[in-house]
Amino acid sequence: AVDFLKNSPLKDRFGSALEPIAMTGLSDIKLSNLTVPLTDTDATQVSGHVSFIESQLRHDLITDVGLLDVNGQLRFDNNGVYAENIKASLFNEIVDINVQPKNDTTAIVMTGQVKTEQINSVWPNSIPAFVQGKTAYTLDITVLEKTIGDFYLDYSLSSELKGIEIDIPAPFTKPKLDKKSLKVSLDNVDDNLVYFFKYGDDINVTAVNEDDNWRAAVKFGD
Repeated sequence: AVDFLKNSPLKDRFGSALEPIAMTGLSDIKLSNLTVPLTDTDATQVSGHVSFIESQLRHDLITDVGLLDVNGQLRFDNNGVYAENIKASLFNEIVDINVQPKNDTTAIVMTGQVKTEQINSVWPNSIPAFVQGKTAYTLDITVLEKTIGDFYLDYSLSSELKGIEIDIPAPFTKPKLDKKSLKVSLDNVDDNLVYFFKYGDDINVTAVNEDDNWRAAVKFGD
């Protein structure tokens, strides 16, 4: 299905976004409408759906991990992309994926659970030893097409960290069954990447890289 879009009349619009994505396993694409004007390919009209059957999706920038056992249907037309309850496996845990157009963007929402030990098995020592457990999370991806074929992605990862024990001195310590909000995000702002990190009311960090020069603001407490 991905190869079809990469080589179809839609490649000028979606080719750059799909280029780093590799799909294996069973998948099928069905077009209910495809109209390509000879003089203006940007006015192409298309609708259809992609069916995923035990498929695997990987991105060139994150080759160590991917979405496995993907099952469900992704619908698309000129107004956007839609999906409800696509199921997949990430870090050996079931995830649920929903896709919906939202104003001028596309909202992708993935919910699931993850174990710290599973993350460390893929990326050793990425989670420090004083953080252990399993918790639920939500990953929000906002896709913005600024111009035809030019896509920008914003990411936001949030969790209440219930099930995670953080064994460090107060005020950052957290018992396993307690809840404490965590939000990590990456946004495109004025052609720069801005990083946000918020842990409860204890610490709030904003950082931006402008022309290889880092600026950051760190706030502790309320």
